[in-house]
Amino acid sequence: MQLENLNLYKKAKATFLYQTEEKSNFPHSKAVLLISVGQANHEGARLEATIKLINDNFQSCDVAVCDTLQRHTIQMSELSSPEEAYTKSMIEGKQWVKRNKKHLMLLNVPNEIFFWDKYLKSKDFLHCKDKIVHAYQNDEIFKSSMHVTIEEFVRRYERRSTGVNREKLEEYCFNYLTEECAIMMLMWPKCEYNYIIYPGNMPKVLATARDKFVFPYNPNLLKWTQVYIRSKIVSPTLC
Repeated sequence: MQLENLNLYKKAKATFLYQTEEKSNFPHSKAVLLISVGQANHEGARLEATIKLINDNFQSCDVAVCDTLQRHTIQMSELSSPEEAYTKSMIEGKQWVKRNKKHLMLLNVPNEIFFWDKYLKSKDFLHCKDKIVHAYQNDEIFKSSMHVTIEEFVRRYERRSTGVNREKLEEYCFNYLTEECAIMMLMWPKCEYNYIIYPGNMPKVLATARDKFVFPYNPNLLKWTQVYIRSKIVSPTLC
């Protein structure tokens, strides 16, 4: 039997980065795991490794499936209508939960798995979004952070795509980030999440929104906790 015909399995291990000082607080803390639907780190063995890390460290942890937030990204990449992008993002979110159900069932601390629409469709969302837009229009530090974050994304996108309409791309990015800041930094504090768990750096504008809207009132909420995941592919043992 040729190696390429074997079913290959991934083994993964997750660890926290730069959390030495915070780690002693984890066992008494509530966290939320951000899921970017379609990202490799949120699938299969890598997701399972992250869940094991959460089980070993946190008192409780909700899972935020950021599905309809991705409609902005879908519009960018597929040039689809807002309605088409929304529908596709919602379908992909449900498929993600179904696909990863066996891994999610391993989460043995108190938890809630919720979709982005829980907050996007809330009666408070538009007011929170307006506050973010107002901060962008009136706070130079916030505005600068927004522009830096947009520019970072646009450059990454342009490296892998050609014929990009930069103006349109910047618009989609602004909408994405405004919505993300509104929900995470103005609505989630009520949930009293101490930590946000994600396998990547915190976007600059999100950090600025947290410093402006969250930390002055409670510096123990929504602290970014970056996960590093190592994985390897191994073939099953042949009998």
